[in-house]
Amino acid sequence: MQAAIKKAGLTGVTPHVLRHTLGSAAASGGEALLMVGSLLGHSNARSTAIYAHVSHDPASMAAGPATAPIAEALGQPAPFQKKEREVPALA
Repeated sequence: MQAAIKKAGLTGVTPHVLRHTLGSAAASGGEALLMVGSLLGHSNARSTAIYAHVSHDPASMAAGPATAPIAEALGQPAPFQKKEREVPALA
């Protein structure tokens, strides 16, 4: 892992930072905490819960897919639209 970090030129980055970045990206991208925990190899959901705070408006993200079929059946536009997230480029 250290060799890969050095080769990528990620000065000051540790394996822990990479794990946290993966967990945060997955949670912010709308992955279920169960999946985030699986990606990180967590056996305890409490360990994964620390990544939940990084999600961007998780209630709206969940509301869109849940309400769209209802709105469509009523002939109305979906009240919540999933916002496209910009992913910053890695330097």
